Amino acid sequence: MFDTNKLRKFVKDYEQYQELRHQLKRPADQARALAKQAITLMRQDKFQEGKRLLADAERILKSVQTLLKRQSLLASEGFFREALEEYVEAKAYSSFFT
Repeated sequence: MFDTNKLRKFVKDYEQYQELRHQLKRPADQARALAKQAITLMRQDKFQEGKRLLADAERILKSVQTLLKRQSLLASEGFFREALEEYVEAKAYSSFFT
């Protein structure tokens, strides 16, 4: 027959994952936006301002490490991967031109 306990556990796990995903979304979006802004500023030769925004993005990405340790699948979420991609691009641009 159908095991309702397994279904309850599945629903509980899914709800927990979605809650953690929700907690990760805003910081990831903020880090992505800051990295994009940093690149824009550095292209305008405003390296100090760009580096400050890049440092802010890095601080945000480090702050979500506890969420990723609790649920490693979150690292594969598209919005988080986009944030990492923008951060790496900004970091590379900064390293190359300064």
